[in-house]
Amino acid sequence: MRFSFFVIFIFLVLYSIKKTNERELKIGFLFNNLSGYYDDKIGFTRSAGMVTMAFKRIQDEQLLPNITNLTINYEFDNCNESKSSALGYNLSYIDKVHVIFGPSCTESVKRASYSTQLYNTQLFIWGIVSSSSMLNHKKYPNVYSVVSTYYSLSYAALDFIMSNNWTNIAFISAPSDERRCNRRFTDFQTIMDNYYPSVNLRSSLITSTPPRKTDFDYFFVLTKPFSRIIVSCFEMDVWKRDFLLYMYDNNFTNNEWVHINLEIRRLGFLSNNYDENTEKQFFYNDVYGLNDNRDDDAFKMAKRMFIIDVRYTRKLSLEFKKQTLNQVKDWPFYCSDCVIDNTTHLSLYSSYLYDAVYVWANLLNISMQKYGEEAVFNNFSLLKIGCNKSIEGIIGTIRFDSECNRITTFQVKGINRFGEEVTHVNYTFDGVLSFKRSMSDVGSNNTMFENWDYNIPLNRPLCGYSGKRCSINFFKEYRELAIIIIVVTIIVIIISILSTIYVVIRYRRKALEELSQWKIPNDKLTKPENNESQINQSSYSFHSGRTSKSSKNFTTKVDSNRYMYVVHETDLVVAEKHTVMYFENKEDLKELSELFLSNHPNINKFFGMSVDGNVPLSVWRYCKRGSIYVCLY
Repeated sequence: MRFSFFVIFIFLVLYSIKKTNERELKIGFLFNNLSGYYDDKIGFTRSAGMVTMAFKRIQDEQLLPNITNLTINYEFDNCNESKSSALGYNLSYIDKVHVIFGPSCTESVKRASYSTQLYNTQLFIWGIVSSSSMLNHKKYPNVYSVVSTYYSLSYAALDFIMSNNWTNIAFISAPSDERRCNRRFTDFQTIMDNYYPSVNLRSSLITSTPPRKTDFDYFFVLTKPFSRIIVSCFEMDVWKRDFLLYMYDNNFTNNEWVHINLEIRRLGFLSNNYDENTEKQFFYNDVYGLNDNRDDDAFKMAKRMFIIDVRYTRKLSLEFKKQTLNQVKDWPFYCSDCVIDNTTHLSLYSSYLYDAVYVWANLLNISMQKYGEEAVFNNFSLLKIGCNKSIEGIIGTIRFDSECNRITTFQVKGINRFGEEVTHVNYTFDGVLSFKRSMSDVGSNNTMFENWDYNIPLNRPLCGYSGKRCSINFFKEYRELAIIIIVVTIIVIIISILSTIYVVIRYRRKALEELSQWKIPNDKLTKPENNESQINQSSYSFHSGRTSKSSKNFTTKVDSNRYMYVVHETDLVVAEKHTVMYFENKEDLKELSELFLSNHPNINKFFGMSVDGNVPLSVWRYCKRGSIYVCLY
């Protein structure tokens, strides 16, 4: 009997010791269950399952062995600042939670921090919370962020810009309702002004939501006269694709232009959209239901851009994603209203929620081992003791500095000519504004700028921003038009030469014809037929009126050694034989032409000469009345 009482006593003592060592942990969550933009980025239905997956890992690794009872409280602040403040207060003061995961929007974090820090409640934030304001630990002492700040992103981007000797830049920001891009632009300006004063922001524009074509028009009106290096932030992938197509349509396609897009999503050129095989697609492909058949145009411009984004080393398997999505209906949320039947992928920032929960458990484990559970639960600021280390998150290594600022590795990514995403430069940060720069295996100018014909684009184009600083190479700029002009000119010259030759030949031929019109072909001189008829019969009067019959029968005329009596066409002519050889010269031609053209009633008609026969013949009209010689003698 005494032994039995002793055993019961020992059991009760051990049980009381165990109960003393066991501790209840109360955890709060602030989620967003709005549709549209927020659902895609941080929506509850597609994110909450990551909490369960993180707790399973925490349990497997025995990070919180003495925590036997977890109480979960969750609310929906929907990134409303007033609700975030009020719900944070309720979770801290009324529900007595030890830690809150959330909010997931920057301005909501600020308000929730004010309402919770008085109650020793720590905020482990995730989602759209990269603003540099989270680095102000005096103002927000209870905030721990697993997302890198825009300061580090901007620092890496500006170093990349300066390493290529680009000093004149432009910035375009296309924000959503959360205005994440606006804060990124503000932090970028702060880093540029304080650490890169040689970089000049020549133009900048915050577009409407969503951005319109007129916004892009105005941006390039501001930018084109002063810069060729564009830095951008787009809240939506489809807006980024629209910008590429705008550049393509407006001929901003030459090697002068460089587009640097800043992201902090761990996606690079990928979008959060999936194909039928549940594979993520490049953002420049039409995964938005546009059906515009312009993927090739967008791809051409994507090759002329870089994306600077957070490095990731692992991808989540399809099986893991499906399992995570289904967890929202089980412990600890038991969401019976959540519809996931048609959901195939997690929200964009859901992996950060996993990291937030897992990092918190690691910091709690380290601090409790150093200070003890009681000290830590009375002062959760002691969690910072475990910050200066690396922790393996869901898709990559999570690193913090001694102040619990998230530090990471940013990568400069590009698209090679084969359409493959490649990493060119790694910026491994060991502090918010301290990094080690390294080139990847393909990160050299030979490959980084292969889409720019292997030449680094100049800060100022050779011919200036206006293109008027050097003479225009007309043939290069207007090759097709130049070829057409040259061909037409050659044709006109050839036609002109041929026309000139034709005119000259025709003129000379006409002149020769005029000088040779006195020539009579020998076969045109024929002997008359003897028909015994009088060809001509007339009387002739001379001085005193003496008359004489000088009727002659032409056919009876006998050719002599000197004359021939022939017919030329219809005229009776006398052909005088010449014993000298005829040699044609210009003077003779001219003289004979003048003689041929001489027409006077008192001068016997000269018909010309026949020079193609055996002997040259000068042809004269046959004088019916005889010559003066006959009359006188």
